[in-house]
Amino acid sequence: MRKIPSLRVEVSPRNVYFVALEMFLFCVLFFILTPILALHMKNNALGDVRIAGIALSCSTIGGFASGFALPVTKRVFKKYLVPVMLTAMSAGFLVLSWFPISVAVFAALLLIGFANRSVYPLFFLKATERTTPGESVKATAFLSAMIYLGQFSAPPFQRFVGVLSGRPETGFLYLFVALVTLTVALALFA
Repeated sequence: MRKIPSLRVEVSPRNVYFVALEMFLFCVLFFILTPILALHMKNNALGDVRIAGIALSCSTIGGFASGFALPVTKRVFKKYLVPVMLTAMSAGFLVLSWFPISVAVFAALLLIGFANRSVYPLFFLKATERTTPGESVKATAFLSAMIYLGQFSAPPFQRFVGVLSGRPETGFLYLFVALVTLTVALALFA
């Protein structure tokens, strides 16, 4: 009789769970961007769904560029890379919330994409640096799951913030993300 493999994933050491929580929260905040961007652009007379799609591609282009630039940005900012990128991400969300100009939206999305994808590899590095090769595969799989869980959780969280604050408009939600990421960045600078 064949033994059925367990679906339970044991990940150790415990620091991986903390990094996974960080990854989840980071993704919840970042993925507030995508579901409401078209509505934000429509409400601010910045364009229709097609323009929103092009605007979102700016985030992808920024992320693509960050992959090539990461060795340089890591060398330049050293231990301050994460707070600097969170500050940049905050600036991008702040621009989205305050400046209803198409060019500003495109620039903000480039900046957000660049900052976001500059931080992602650092989560994986942090999770795997104290693990064995076998554990590192489990740790990276666990972190990947947190990306998708964060993406799934972003819309309900966005609704929760809108209801709790009494301000469900897109500009306020982007301002909320800007303030949270800036607060975390300032805490990491200290």
